[in-house]
Amino acid sequence: MRSPRIPGLVGATALLLCPVLAACAPEPQQLPAVMASPKDRKHTFDMSLPASPPPTPHAWPNGSRGRLIQSALLTSFKSLKQQPFPLMVAQFGDPLVTHRGALQLGAQATDKPSCDLWAKGLWSGTTLSRAGRTGLIGMASLLDIRDAPFIGTYAAQVIIHAPEKLLDELTHAPASECATITMSDNQNEWRVRLERSPVQVRGAGEVDAYRLVAEKGAEPTIWMARLRHGPYVMEVRFADSEVKEQTVAVPVMFQDLLDHSFARLRKKLP
Repeated sequence: MRSPRIPGLVGATALLLCPVLAACAPEPQQLPAVMASPKDRKHTFDMSLPASPPPTPHAWPNGSRGRLIQSALLTSFKSLKQQPFPLMVAQFGDPLVTHRGALQLGAQATDKPSCDLWAKGLWSGTTLSRAGRTGLIGMASLLDIRDAPFIGTYAAQVIIHAPEKLLDELTHAPASECATITMSDNQNEWRVRLERSPVQVRGAGEVDAYRLVAEKGAEPTIWMARLRHGPYVMEVRFADSEVKEQTVAVPVMFQDLLDHSFARLRKKLP
């Protein structure tokens, strides 16, 4: 059963809105055989009711590593509020990681799986449980719905605890082939550029932030940065769907979010 289509939303904007709509359900993601040009886009957002309820988050006991990571995740920041799912911490390979990850910023299908760590986020590198790939991942989604549920500012946070070798693997610099990536929302395709944009974070110094900038169309720019802290790495992703030209200056909201989230990370996970 499907709900009606909502005109006016497409591409990354549609995926950004999924956290607002509990009815958004991740579907198998495959790139269409034929690329759609911008003029061919229908500018619609197809919402699907979930076929089954999402997995239940694990209840971590007081004092456990999982509970500590959960305490470091953001529940609010300025006008951003936790929506619509509670904070969650899970082991690598838990089905809940894939379910929540599909609702993170920039979780679309791509034509280069080797670039998914940057296009989709850190969670995409933890979904397969195999030898030597163990750890915990905490995830939070925040959005601003003061004015309307379909327009505003969005953020996602991930905190990972894992062995140093794996953290190195998850935080390596993007390969040259990731300079341009084709993304898909199962209805349309568009190309984005992955651009480096260093930022200064209090307590961490200069950090390599990146932005995913659509070459054409109305998809908002997605900003991201990763910070290491002992056996942890934190990723923060941010987008403002109302701002279409965000290709020069680092958004003030993103900068403040990085400062605040890293300070909380250091306080809760010393």
